[in-house]
Amino acid sequence: MCDLITKGEVLGALCATKGPEVFLACRDEILKNVSENLERKLPDPCEVAEGLVYKLTGAEKDTEQDPVSILA
Repeated sequence: MCDLITKGEVLGALCATKGPEVFLACRDEILKNVSENLERKLPDPCEVAEGLVYKLTGAEKDTEQDPVSILA
């Protein structure tokens, strides 16, 4: 995500310096990248949260723990 923000900032600086022709020259590529970013499959939030709990607690994924004991 930061990479996209950086690219946008560079493009904005170029447009401010050189004018809107810079954007117009890149418009098709920009729209393609935005479309691909919007269409990507995001990970399941529950799986991400579960993975973070295991990573933070050092527990194995196969080991079942009481959720309350993890937070204690």
